Amino acid sequence: MDRTDVFSPVAELYEAITLIANDSTDVEPALRGGLTAVCEAVGWPVGHAFVAVDGRLETTDEWHVADPQRYAPFVAATRSVSLPLDAEPGPLRRTVLDGTPAWIADVTDDPHFQRASAATAVGLRGALAFPVVIGTEVVAVVEFFSTDSAAPGRGLLDAMRYVGIQLGRVFERRRVRELERRTMEAERHYLRIAAHELRGPLATLAASLQLLGDGDGLEADDARLVLAHAAAGVRRLGTIANNFLVEARLHGGAIHPRLRSVAVHEVVEEAVLDLPTANGEVEVRCDGDLLVLADTFLLQQVLSNLLGNACRYGRPPVVVDASGDGATVRIVVSDEGPGVPPDFVPRLFERFSRVSDDTRGSGVGLEVVQELTRLQAGTVRYESGPSGGARFVIEMPAGPPG
Repeated sequence: MDRTDVFSPVAELYEAITLIANDSTDVEPALRGGLTAVCEAVGWPVGHAFVAVDGRLETTDEWHVADPQRYAPFVAATRSVSLPLDAEPGPLRRTVLDGTPAWIADVTDDPHFQRASAATAVGLRGALAFPVVIGTEVVAVVEFFSTDSAAPGRGLLDAMRYVGIQLGRVFERRRVRELERRTMEAERHYLRIAAHELRGPLATLAASLQLLGDGDGLEADDARLVLAHAAAGVRRLGTIANNFLVEARLHGGAIHPRLRSVAVHEVVEEAVLDLPTANGEVEVRCDGDLLVLADTFLLQQVLSNLLGNACRYGRPPVVVDASGDGATVRIVVSDEGPGVPPDFVPRLFERFSRVSDDTRGSGVGLEVVQELTRLQAGTVRYESGPSGGARFVIEMPAGPPG
């Protein structure tokens, strides 16, 4: 009698896998439990799991081996297996690509089975591989081996599909937990950075107000200077709050640019006027007739962020140099400060990236710059200037005249 026609073990397998999937707290114990449940239900001596990682199937330490001593050579041969999914066709690759079980009647005679010699040495013949899935995504492949070539019946193949779906639930739960963990870490990081960034401008504002409140005999020039410091603190608070708001809207997909022909010099001038420092610190080189296809408000935010960084972290002269070739507009914001450390440049536009924890800045502004530029069909990149200062180069489509 074909072992796959014995319904009681297969029925017990359904129940066992359901319990394993419901009770397992993580992937590894679920895979071990699933391998054991299948092997014991069907009478297969060897079961093993691969996981899908970056386009490859990587071996794991999750096994069920009925006779560890006998099958040790086969286990050892499997430890070195790593299969790129674009490799020579084989049962594991077919399982991943098709999302269905794959059966080999005799692995010792299959030209695509890498471990054929090891299987021959320990007496393994038939093999069944099937996918572990989240929806249509294959996240792992489980393989089983028998000592004969009796093909599995339809009932057993249906059970294997069920096993793959149930084990996939455990992978999905781990993915959700990891996403929740990263989200909580990001939120805590977000709050730490926000508190750190707000503390400076608030301290400036508080000190300025205290001086004004206590300064009955404060000279007019001194009072104006204190007020200027207070105003600078307020503007800095506004910039910080705006960056965090824009960043949240970007990640929520709530920003929709309205692109039109915009005079570059007008946007640059507005961005310069928004700076808390004196306008004379920024030199603007821009043809008055230069047009760019952009959203005025979004481009102004991009330039305000870059100019604000240049004034805070760089050294004068801060220069905005805009030019065009008829198809593309190139806007360069540069300063003569120390620039960005070379090893940090690859992470410069990443969310919350800062050179160190002691560095001023939220790590949000340049991410906002990159995303707002991208939304306007443009690009932004960092270059080191001739004297080592920072140069941010924006390239966007030229605006049509009229």
